[in-house]
Amino acid sequence: MSTLQALVDEFDKLRLENPYDSGVYDKVLGALAAFPEENAHAVDKVYHSKIKQFRLTQSELNHWLSTIRSIGDIEERYSLEYEFYNSVIDDYTVVPILQSFLALARHLLNSEEILENDYRAALSKALSVCSYDFEKGNNVWRIVLDHFEQVFVLSRKDGDLQILIKLHHKRLSYPHAEIEKSFQELSNFISNYAREQYEEQMSLANEIYKNSLARMKYYEEYERQIQNNPGESSVWINYMEGVYKHQRENLNAVLAIFERSIQSDVAYLSKWQEVWLSFIDILYTANDSKLLNTILSKFVRSFPNSCHTYCESIRNCDLSTKDGQKKLEVLSQRISAIDLKNNSAYKEWKLVAEATLHTKFQALLQSTALIELHDFMNEVSSFFDFALNSNDHGHHGVEKLAISICIKLGKDIKAIEFLEKLYKKFASEASVWLYAVKVSTDVGREHEYVRQLFKTALQTDSLDDLQRVIDEWLLFEELNGDMASYNEALVTCRKSCRRKVKKTASLLTSPMLRKRSHDISAEFTRSREEYTVEVRNLPLNATEDDVKSLFHDCGEIKELTIVDVQGDRHALVEFTNELQVFLALTRGHKRLGNNDLIIAQAQKSLVFVNNYPSTFSQSEVRKMFELVGPLVSCRFPSQIKNKIRRFCYIQFLNANDALRCVAIYNGQKYWDENLKRELAWEVKFSRPQERKTRSVPISERKIRITNIAFSITEDELKNEFSSCGEVELVVLPRAVFDTKNKRMKQNGGIAIIAFRDARSVETALEKDGIELKGRPINVSKQQINLTPADFNALRSIGLVGVSSTLNNFQIKNVLEQAAGAVSKVLLLPEHEAALIEFSSVNDSGKGCFEWESRLII
Repeated sequence: MSTLQALVDEFDKLRLENPYDSGVYDKVLGALAAFPEENAHAVDKVYHSKIKQFRLTQSELNHWLSTIRSIGDIEERYSLEYEFYNSVIDDYTVVPILQSFLALARHLLNSEEILENDYRAALSKALSVCSYDFEKGNNVWRIVLDHFEQVFVLSRKDGDLQILIKLHHKRLSYPHAEIEKSFQELSNFISNYAREQYEEQMSLANEIYKNSLARMKYYEEYERQIQNNPGESSVWINYMEGVYKHQRENLNAVLAIFERSIQSDVAYLSKWQEVWLSFIDILYTANDSKLLNTILSKFVRSFPNSCHTYCESIRNCDLSTKDGQKKLEVLSQRISAIDLKNNSAYKEWKLVAEATLHTKFQALLQSTALIELHDFMNEVSSFFDFALNSNDHGHHGVEKLAISICIKLGKDIKAIEFLEKLYKKFASEASVWLYAVKVSTDVGREHEYVRQLFKTALQTDSLDDLQRVIDEWLLFEELNGDMASYNEALVTCRKSCRRKVKKTASLLTSPMLRKRSHDISAEFTRSREEYTVEVRNLPLNATEDDVKSLFHDCGEIKELTIVDVQGDRHALVEFTNELQVFLALTRGHKRLGNNDLIIAQAQKSLVFVNNYPSTFSQSEVRKMFELVGPLVSCRFPSQIKNKIRRFCYIQFLNANDALRCVAIYNGQKYWDENLKRELAWEVKFSRPQERKTRSVPISERKIRITNIAFSITEDELKNEFSSCGEVELVVLPRAVFDTKNKRMKQNGGIAIIAFRDARSVETALEKDGIELKGRPINVSKQQINLTPADFNALRSIGLVGVSSTLNNFQIKNVLEQAAGAVSKVLLLPEHEAALIEFSSVNDSGKGCFEWESRLII
């Protein structure tokens, strides 16, 4: 068995075991890259499987299409490409992709590979949504109108003519950017083919045109906002809600806006779920269950680890039907397979728990679903127990829902059992005790049982709202007791108040935990390599303008680089998003001059270089990698955040050179003279969209802890903060002698902790204010921020024209060689300037030379 076949067989096995693990698909796709000449069918199979469970990113679509287009057999390639479009257009119902699909379908129709009905079905699919696209919808309209005009020219039937006129009128009824051109095209069409009807048809068209123009200003205002802030979710939400307000009868107009909003890179960030939920709310209002189910399915595949997606989907499972029951079963399998319960924050997971319990409970009440009461009660208990042990934010929605369900189903004993667990676990919360009182009263527990609840609550020293419990107890006695019970309650309440007064001081000074929101979704990082296509076999006299003309209708070209190597001319064309890359790839098999061009997605040739020696200038870094092979570019980051950032991106022309570079340099150790320690190069292929930890400067991975107990040890600190992430380093000041207490202190009340991962810092900051060995500790970021006030005026000079990509070490190295020892460097990258303090006044005088940033680069 070949290695390639073994990979496919292993994939089939793992996919059957867990089809909801995206890593299974990504792993095999990565492995298949080792077989570029024969992997096309395997890649096609993997993507066909993955798209059933996950909504693919534009980058994945590009890779899939590029792989199919590498197949040499034209007939087979077109067949697979046609299947590709039919698989993705439901997820990407946008004009650029539908245009490419229709162009392919037209070619297949002309070559009799598909039937006229197939092509018309494709046209209908494109029109159903894309015709409402204000910005680009007219592109689809022209394809449709061109086709039906060709049909009419061949048939000359009045029926075909009327279809065409109706289509033109329909186009005019939709507000769109090119509406004036559309009106003129209709006028020309009537003049050419129905001159005798011109006055009648244009009179009707003019009325339609006026109505559309009246609505244009609203669309144009929203479109301007999108153009200015395409990554702002609220703009898209307002656009959808505004259009729905005025066009409730036509959801496709809103759907077109929604589909546009979810195609960009930013749409995969967690914040974009607001856009989905807004559109889902519109569908609720419109009562369109069919479209709602389609969108919810796509929602789950787009955000497979989000509790919000499952919550909405579960609530829309109609358990009175087999389809609804099957849908809930599949959702439950997926939730279990990804262990959503343990991999989500509790406040998010509770949404799923509440949706599941509510949906099944309602179905059970209606006796319309095949739900066993015994099985359901076991599930209720399971949800309750997990919520009880995981709840960390004070809202007890799951626990209360479970208790209410028990009461509704006549399971009072179970309800009281849950209730007792709840108030024992959260004894400090007055609201929980009062909830217990209400439930006990509702289920008919005797008054003495309720009184005992009040007494037990008041005996809790940490009760958060003593007065509220007292007020409710006294009111209870006024309504249900007598004078004796009231006086007894009053005495107990007064004792509780006196006990509270004694502890007021400690309560007032007790530490308060600082609450921080924590978004676990990784910030999307732009990938230049995924936005780049390579053009090979260019004529040697080809210019940038020649290359730009090839892609004039694909979108904005952000960067274009022409490289000549050993008599061959190549071009790397970087676009602004992956949809534009998709369109560029469809330009394959073009000619320029006498040369047949080859257009493909950029190879894996972008290398991330981190931790290079602080003694290296930027030119020295570039020269070192040029020894491996020809470079397209060497890019250094801006120091705009005023942090030392010693990394860069090296773009090789040849993927094999990039591979050799990684093999040679990654992990290679060296002695850094500035930092006085041994370090190692980190040289890896750039994968900016993966969630992985890169070597972040240690200054960004540190926290500072003050007010710690003098007797605390490094191990104790490490044990406390290891829950936030892997601890790399714990530093305590040297032990000092406490003259007052005549003993040695382990530290000076301060500690520094460095984590392996910078993201652990945010988690650690949540421990600010907790009590550790009897003392409330202060946790903050370790920051040493210089200001101009920190510089000695006589020993300092100011520099201008400083490249924002230069870091402290690079400036320090050059100035020390030219003048003398430098003690401080403050970068002001936003002003392209820097402040330098020398160790002596004489050296600062030497440093007042004419500044040229080229001396450092």
